[in-house]
Amino acid sequence: MRFEYLLATVILSILLIAGLWLTAKCYRHRSNSFPLKAALLAMYLLVNVISGIVHFLNIDDTNRGYYDAVKSINASNGITLLSSIFITVLGFFSLYFGLLRTKNKKPELEQRKRQQIHLQKTDKKITAWLSLLFFPPSIYSVIVLNSFIEEESLRRVVALTDGMARFGFMAHWFTWATAFLCLWFYSNNIFRSSLSKAALLLISVFAIFWSLRWTGGRTVGVLMSLPLIIVMFQGIKRFKLPLAALMATIAVLYSIFLTLYRKENYSDSQFSLIGVLDWELGKFSMLPFSIDYTSDHGYLLGETLYAAVFSIPLGVIKAIGLSDLFWIPRYVTNITGEAILGNPDLIYIVPGLSSELYMNFGALGIGFGYFLLGRFATWVDLHLSKTQTPTEQLVFSYIAVITIFCSISAQSAAFFGYLFYSGLPLLLALGILKIQSIRYKARHSC
Repeated sequence: MRFEYLLATVILSILLIAGLWLTAKCYRHRSNSFPLKAALLAMYLLVNVISGIVHFLNIDDTNRGYYDAVKSINASNGITLLSSIFITVLGFFSLYFGLLRTKNKKPELEQRKRQQIHLQKTDKKITAWLSLLFFPPSIYSVIVLNSFIEEESLRRVVALTDGMARFGFMAHWFTWATAFLCLWFYSNNIFRSSLSKAALLLISVFAIFWSLRWTGGRTVGVLMSLPLIIVMFQGIKRFKLPLAALMATIAVLYSIFLTLYRKENYSDSQFSLIGVLDWELGKFSMLPFSIDYTSDHGYLLGETLYAAVFSIPLGVIKAIGLSDLFWIPRYVTNITGEAILGNPDLIYIVPGLSSELYMNFGALGIGFGYFLLGRFATWVDLHLSKTQTPTEQLVFSYIAVITIFCSISAQSAAFFGYLFYSGLPLLLALGILKIQSIRYKARHSC
């Protein structure tokens, strides 16, 4: 093993040990039942640190993903690799300092209790009406997309044309229609025992996974069902451990099955844990890529970040036929597709947040970007601690989940898409609750 590989492995191993200690510390001092801060740190360690260790130690393996920083013809030099290590350390501690606790000013207890009773009555009506509102378009969209993949003989939908894209987002709404219905049963105590609540949750999660099978994604089912699981587990007093074990086992088996199914036509169709840790979930190898890319092409100066934010109004702009009047920025997946595969339309190489931040603003982008991510997660964690109704808890649990799954291991556009398009029913529910809360405070402040 070359000296720089050995040094990189040692530094990453030290960072992993320190990171696990800080993650455990965040878990012990969590402010609510969902350990958002600890989970976010753990995700960073998995995506950037463990991935790097595996990448350097597994230098003789041929299945190294789309960019091999140590064995390919265009392997990165020692300076690039050591710069990647520095960036990884910088990103972790920037994230950690962003997650440091802020003081939570609590309202007067009696006032909060009366307001909570009022909002819970409103919450029951919201879950009923929104479930009825979003079931028809979401069920129709699921049917359209499943028919589409059968007609096209696809194993998964990677991208949809502009005309079909709306069905992708509306199909995600089936998750929230199911969740609202589940919470309505839960809030009205129709299922009283822990066993019946566990059965209700299992049926709801199976329905959510069924509705998302057109995506072919291994984590999307977990991502979309986890918020409901977080909320429902609060009311299940017994069977929590066996229920969690059962659901985790099913999720792992489902993920392995999908991996084998998607690789069925490839010569290398075996499930590889090393491959998952190295490049399927891990993104460390894309850091050397981003350093080499910027040395040749310069920094992107926020283009892909702007593209992520712009993707929200872009859907409306395209729908009314005005897209020609606007500059359409490139997503980071367009850039990786062009640089690695020679085609910007091949958008399935997701570089991870570290690589995207570096390609835009270098080490400064890494430090500032991860600190902001930590502050945002702290804000979400604070609101999770103050939720007053099951629907409000569902909303902030979803924001917490996409903060974990759609940031560090993904790209900026994924977070905004999941929040504003896939999460539209939740934002609508939260808006109604906030309006009711403001009205209640206005009436009782006079």
